Amino acid sequence: MSFHESPFDQGRWVGEDVQVGAYIFQFREEPYEFYRERLLKCQEVDLAIRVDAVDKAGNIVARYANTWETSGKMTVEIFMDRFCWDTEFRAQYQVEGPVIEDALAKPDGMVHPKCAAKIAELNEESPKHTAPWEYAELITYGRDEVSRMKWNDLKDLVSTRKRNQLVKFMGEKATLEVLRWIKRGLDPEHAVQKVQYSQRFNRRRW
Repeated sequence: MSFHESPFDQGRWVGEDVQVGAYIFQFREEPYEFYRERLLKCQEVDLAIRVDAVDKAGNIVARYANTWETSGKMTVEIFMDRFCWDTEFRAQYQVEGPVIEDALAKPDGMVHPKCAAKIAELNEESPKHTAPWEYAELITYGRDEVSRMKWNDLKDLVSTRKRNQLVKFMGEKATLEVLRWIKRGLDPEHAVQKVQYSQRFNRRRW
């Protein structure tokens, strides 16, 4: 099956092509005309992407679409990641073509591999020289096992004195987030700065 061309067929790539079983998923942003059409309908869209599933012969056999009213690089990366391994999630966005059951292996273990790789990268740097945007790129890619851990599961990762200092300085909720990042393997100083950055970013948003 090959789809007809439309005014929206040329768009900017938003990520690398991903090989999933017998297909390649191509992620691209819809071009200006798509946003213009939505605007004329009084529908605000911050980001719109289309995903084409391409077979070995180079034919587009299925198509998917998603839009966000607010978005960012991390939002798209999380979507792309889950899109490739969760077939039920993927099906929500299908607009044309047959259902494709091919999928990447679901990330297992306590921490997502991409998150673990970023943690290792940050741990090679001094916290004094780490830019805020580097912490912004550190995400969990959904709720991992550590996200479900509570205070009693994590409180012994640091000394009682250090824990009390953090609670006094940051509050109990933020300290729990620090402990979760330490549990994932992030250097304690980085973990504190990561949570502080997230707090400042959220305050600016609201």
